[in-house]
Amino acid sequence: MDHLFGHLHDPEGLRCNPLVGPFFGKVGEARCSSQRDLTAVEYVHYLILRAAEFHRDNVPSGARRERAGRQFAIIMDSCFGRKTPPAIASSLGISLPQFYRERAEILSLVAEHVEFVASRMLHAHLNLDDADRRLERAVQQAEAGDREGAIREYEEIAHAAKKLIERAALVQAQASLEAMAIFLRTESSKQPF
Repeated sequence: MDHLFGHLHDPEGLRCNPLVGPFFGKVGEARCSSQRDLTAVEYVHYLILRAAEFHRDNVPSGARRERAGRQFAIIMDSCFGRKTPPAIASSLGISLPQFYRERAEILSLVAEHVEFVASRMLHAHLNLDDADRRLERAVQQAEAGDREGAIREYEEIAHAAKKLIERAALVQAQASLEAMAIFLRTESSKQPF
């Protein structure tokens, strides 16, 4: 977990992370490029942001909602704003030990959410590599004068892309439900008996 959040803006560090490393091409592979790295970093940031938003927006009202708001601010300021822990604690009006407790809790929840989504999205990314090869083949067919073959290939790619988009939407919905279950388990374990 620390490795994920400690290297949040470093493609090389994230490439070594077992949770999100597969979103990055391996050094030396044709699919490894600085543009792909930037896209993968942006995607990791997106996953973290969505998980933090989900946690913030899906808590009951009252003290827990206030805490979830602080935890969201902690994620935003420490992960994306790159502010120091004392500065964040001061701006939120909490002690440094409380800051570290709340940060540990939200980072754990976010990491679980990212792990869940990343494991399911990896399959989709592998399918994108196949689509890249098929697109290249379709271009070669068109350049060689086989327009019918190229059109057929493009149509098959479009059909596969539609299925992939539908599956990605289902995975996102499933991830949201799983994140809610994780949150509810965490919250119920805090309830006094």
